[in-house]
Amino acid sequence: VKSFAKLLSAAMAKEIFLEPLVEEVTANAPSAWAARVGICDTISVVAQSLVVAAVENEEDGKIAVETIEGLAARLKSEKQVEAKFSLLDALSHCLQKCSSFSESARDAIFTSCSDAKDRPATLRALSSAIAARPDFKKALGAKSVKALIEIVKLGAQKTISRPDGVVALYIVSAAASEDESAYSASSDVWKPDCL
Repeated sequence: VKSFAKLLSAAMAKEIFLEPLVEEVTANAPSAWAARVGICDTISVVAQSLVVAAVENEEDGKIAVETIEGLAARLKSEKQVEAKFSLLDALSHCLQKCSSFSESARDAIFTSCSDAKDRPATLRALSSAIAARPDFKKALGAKSVKALIEIVKLGAQKTISRPDGVVALYIVSAAASEDESAYSASSDVWKPDCL
């Protein structure tokens, strides 16, 4: 699939792979979790081919945003751990291709952060997007920062949560560096009692 997807234009990859696969995992999700993992892994591979495309264009970004919407909708209802991690991996590759995403997708992603089991994979998806596309920081906004501050505080209080706290602090810092509202929302995080 990966080799074939790299040969196709973004529009063809969307038509042949992404649209049917996202439809399958969101609207007709198979009851077997292994099948959902396989579908999400395939979405991830196709999204990677968009991410590493030599020429970035608007069409790739639009396709990634549309795919994020579908995956975020599934993220809200996915309960099986391996399937959720595969879904987050696919989401990570799509996030690396776009500079914005909808509020509903943002809410689904940050709801996933509230679950301690899903938090590391979710934070990794967000930090990968920031590393791949510095302009992605602007898309996070104040609401995202408020959700992440609790993870930063938890990381400062509990040793077991420290890695998540450090990654959350990185994401908060990145968002605050680009957006005034995110900077204002993050003001509590820089106080000594928080860190």
